[in-house]
Amino acid sequence: MGEVVSTQLEFQEQLAEVDANRVVAAEYQSRGRGRFDRKFESQRSLGLTFSIGLMPARDRNEWSWLPLLVGSAIAESLNDQLFSTNMVMTKWPNDIVDSSGRKFGGILTELRGDGLVVGIGINVLESGEELAVPHAISLAMVSSPVKSGEISREDILAILLEGIRGRYEHWLAKGSDESELARYRESSLTLSEEATREVRCELPGGRVIEGRVRGIKGDGRLLVEGDAALHEIQVGDVIHLR
Repeated sequence: MGEVVSTQLEFQEQLAEVDANRVVAAEYQSRGRGRFDRKFESQRSLGLTFSIGLMPARDRNEWSWLPLLVGSAIAESLNDQLFSTNMVMTKWPNDIVDSSGRKFGGILTELRGDGLVVGIGINVLESGEELAVPHAISLAMVSSPVKSGEISREDILAILLEGIRGRYEHWLAKGSDESELARYRESSLTLSEEATREVRCELPGGRVIEGRVRGIKGDGRLLVEGDAALHEIQVGDVIHLR
């Protein structure tokens, strides 16, 4: 597609209900949104903005794992195809980052009828002032084949969709089993130093928890030890302190 308000809204406006495995991609979205209705800005024809419709044949209580699965699949796929190391990682719950925490993009998941829509934004060709925030980064800034055009945005979209498909099919068959959890931990900057990673969790309502990351549960809840208790964080923003 050319310009849309947002790829998420395209599902709402074009489809009475989520069409499983439908993908909507756009050159530009004029009113993209992130978590908590934050504005998501992207430059025309430089990044990737797309949404995937899913109707998971698993208990709805398990669907909360899917944003983490998608982020991990993106990191895993890009590392396999573009880099020889874990250049691309995830930051709980929905950010795609590099190993120093600079942001490549993010994920927004919304329930829709009997399914859900996963929106994804990735910086691909942006540089300098074209990036929305100072702590952002693009694939072209760290990958010569992307910068030169040897690997196109269309190629990257195909790589990501194939990676997400494989992980999603495994999850449909096995759920958040140990193999899936291990792959997520491998891709996660938040979990990469479980013994020492200190975080600040800013929760809805203004509550703040500071502590050390102790793991992840199969429904996506982050385990943080602080204030002499083990907290299960389901929703919130996480800031890496160390």
